[in-house]
Amino acid sequence: MRALTIGLMIVTLFTLISGKLYWNDRIDRVQAKGQFEQATNEEVVSRTDSEKAPDKKKADVITLDKINFFPKALQPKFREKVQKGQAITLAVVGSASTSNQEGAWPNLLEEELVETYGKSVIKVATKGISNKTSTQVINEKLLTKLAASKPDVLLIEPFLLYDNSKLSMDDRLRNLSTIIHQFKSLNSDITVMIQPSNPVYQAYYYPKEESELEEYALTHGYIYLDHWKAWPNGESNELLSYLTSDGLPNEKGNIVWARFLIEYFTQKHD
Repeated sequence: MRALTIGLMIVTLFTLISGKLYWNDRIDRVQAKGQFEQATNEEVVSRTDSEKAPDKKKADVITLDKINFFPKALQPKFREKVQKGQAITLAVVGSASTSNQEGAWPNLLEEELVETYGKSVIKVATKGISNKTSTQVINEKLLTKLAASKPDVLLIEPFLLYDNSKLSMDDRLRNLSTIIHQFKSLNSDITVMIQPSNPVYQAYYYPKEESELEEYALTHGYIYLDHWKAWPNGESNELLSYLTSDGLPNEKGNIVWARFLIEYFTQKHD
């Protein structure tokens, strides 16, 4: 009887030990399988990410390569913006010569800039103000909203033509300083570019005023874009075919003005 009891105890003990070993093996197998699946998934995700990465890297390289087409003065700012995933903002300001209408030079310039660099890289806002002197523009705070947007670049045609015979050149330049200060006070890193209004036929004082404007720009360290170089001579009858009866750019005038700026901003040549 005692021997039988001892035998049963040995069988029971063996059964328990075998069962524990069996379930430990099952648990180890399940855990190993889970670890393998996790590792496999991580490898797939990693491989997928690595396959996608070259596309993004390639896109970044293509975008950064476009820096070479930007004016040298804007390349550092352009590089910084691209690396932050932000767009450069260009504010175009001027008189009736800087029209907001389709087919006017600001519109033609914007179309070419977007085509060259893309909407995600450069944005353009145009503010053309007709029949206002530079003094009225300041007093009526017509540029407050645009200045508040803190553009990266200000391209201004400073009402030189409309101010003609209404304000002295000293007053015009003083007003220009006030307008520029308005933008710089909100964005001290803004790049300022100055250009004259369109040339007019057989003017006497106006060309001299344009020269003073260029001197002002160079003295203050601003970029001066002399698009007059692209127009027919002011003494030539040919100039009349580029202007309306009001002395503003017509279709040909807007095209020649736009082409000059497009070449400057994109290095594209006809």
